[in-house]
Amino acid sequence: MDLNIPRLFGKLGESSDIKINTFGCTTSATSQIIKQSYSPKISIVSTESADRIAKQHSEDIDNIHQLFTYFENSLAYGESYNGSFVSNPIPSNSIANITTSGCVKFVGDTINFIDNKFNSSDELFNLDVYTKDLKDYVRKIDNHIRLLNDSPLDYNSYRKDVHSISNLENSIYLKMLTMLSSSDILSSFECFNHPIMQLAVISGNDSDVAVKDLISSFENKKYPAWYDKSSTLQQFIIIVNKNDNEMLQNALRIQEDLKIKRGKKSNIITIDIELLNNNGDNVDKIELISSLFVQNINEDNKDYENNSILKISKTTYDIWKGILSEIVLKDLILFMDEKMKKWNEEFIQPRTSLTGRLFGGRKWGSNSKPSFFSFGSNQSNNGQTGKANEIVSYNLSGGYYLANSPEMMIRKLGDWYFMLGDYKNAYTTYELVKKDMINDKANTHIASLQQYIIFSLILGATGVPEIPQITLKMISSMINPMINSSFYSFLSRSNLKSYALRFVILTAELYLLLGQKTKLMIQPTDTTLYFNESIDHFKKIIDSQLMDSLSTSFLMQRVAYTFYSFGDTHSNVQNISNPYYEEENLFKLNVLNPNLENLGSTRYRKVQLWLILSAEEINLKEQPIQAQIIIWRLKDELSRDTLNEANTKWLENPKGLFYQIENELETL
Repeated sequence: MDLNIPRLFGKLGESSDIKINTFGCTTSATSQIIKQSYSPKISIVSTESADRIAKQHSEDIDNIHQLFTYFENSLAYGESYNGSFVSNPIPSNSIANITTSGCVKFVGDTINFIDNKFNSSDELFNLDVYTKDLKDYVRKIDNHIRLLNDSPLDYNSYRKDVHSISNLENSIYLKMLTMLSSSDILSSFECFNHPIMQLAVISGNDSDVAVKDLISSFENKKYPAWYDKSSTLQQFIIIVNKNDNEMLQNALRIQEDLKIKRGKKSNIITIDIELLNNNGDNVDKIELISSLFVQNINEDNKDYENNSILKISKTTYDIWKGILSEIVLKDLILFMDEKMKKWNEEFIQPRTSLTGRLFGGRKWGSNSKPSFFSFGSNQSNNGQTGKANEIVSYNLSGGYYLANSPEMMIRKLGDWYFMLGDYKNAYTTYELVKKDMINDKANTHIASLQQYIIFSLILGATGVPEIPQITLKMISSMINPMINSSFYSFLSRSNLKSYALRFVILTAELYLLLGQKTKLMIQPTDTTLYFNESIDHFKKIIDSQLMDSLSTSFLMQRVAYTFYSFGDTHSNVQNISNPYYEEENLFKLNVLNPNLENLGSTRYRKVQLWLILSAEEINLKEQPIQAQIIIWRLKDELSRDTLNEANTKWLENPKGLFYQIENELETL
């Protein structure tokens, strides 16, 4: 399937149905953000000389990390020269098939930002900064909407540019999702942001001292007790000018020293520096779209379609794409595969064996080799070993598990399965360690673990061709209690508002995705359950009042989009002599031959209601354009289909909220 990468600023996954574009961004766009945010992380460190070479690719590039972010989308989805990408979804059936995808996320030097006194209760992001950034983004979107054409912004100009305006509007919600899920904070209770690889990039002119400093900063740093350095692979890239033989010879010497003295693998990449500086029209160029998670907007640039795009020669692109693909698909995946096999042998197999099942599997697979009959407490206030035969894993005062403890290793294994798209094994691995964490009263760890148990269930269900096996009984008896428990733990026990917000909003999005995927299945099934669950979780955040009014407004618009996903109206409106409905309701007299199969399955008036509520939530003085666009959407629906008068008649009440907001906007 061909689809556009959902840039935060520009084209999104456009639909042929204007209503879908108008009411909200598609789940294909939101699911891409969710999956890419949980892809394996590669930390990028570089020397000054390497960054100088990176700057020559474009005046907008400051360092190697920024350059690599332009390759994230092409590594994951493949490339074509018109800006569209061919989807290459992460397989979910076995680890062996993971090598067909290169979906990774390049991050900065997150490892060296770890504070040894790191507080495990740190938030994913600052909510005040999040609110400011979102308002700044909306302000820039508003400015670009004003600049779409030379005529004043009114209803007629809105109708003229409705597709472009819808794309820009939809990008705001995608921006919200990226800010919720793109934090690089390293957590002690989940391993998704722990880099799988540190890629050190140097140039052929760098000295031995510069190389030694990069190695030392990784290997000799004193890490927190919960961080496992052995689960991160350090590797080097050496950049060489194609026309500089002396630089090449020095690079070969560095590569040999890295291999023999340091045991580090490295790759030499030759770049034609003169070609980078040649901006002539005779050079075959390719456009790369920046990562979803590091978008920068030039407010003064009217041509927003060309924003966040890197133009480089096809030759240079092929060189970088080739070496990065090789590193991801061979080195990174091979490293993960070997580690996961080792952890399975050391921790999973002993627990799932007959002996492990008989004795609960507790502490089996630990390197400390305790006595067979040792079943002492697993908690400690100082993280040190207590009695001779007692295995201490959980630091009660610090709220973390030791990095090499069985619980943390099993949790990490589940997270790696999740990152690689193997949701079935992720789910079973999470369940295996859940009881231990409950016994240890590790509340934050349990809340996080339950979150990804739920994500694994829903994402696993979206990938099966048959009817999803997530039933009402499962939701009511298992999933919802875990959601409520984790939401309470994040907020009340751990004071982690950002984690609670991310958890519930992504759960709502995944339910919406499951509902839409189920609608497309050949076998008929009821999708109402999934859509209702999605709405309930969006409303949970709205009612909690944890977010600012602007974010709440866009969540309300997402509720409207979910209601719209129930289906279209299947009825004709005419005057008839023998109505199907009771004669007391005059509006229902106009319905002829209703489609009983879809009767009551649409929520069209609720779509309109939630759009109006979202407009009311917006601060009209700060974001008048956002409220005005919602009113214009509703005016579109009033004039689009005169046959559906019963659906829209209620909006025309002169004392209603629709006209009240419209009148307030006219006075601004």
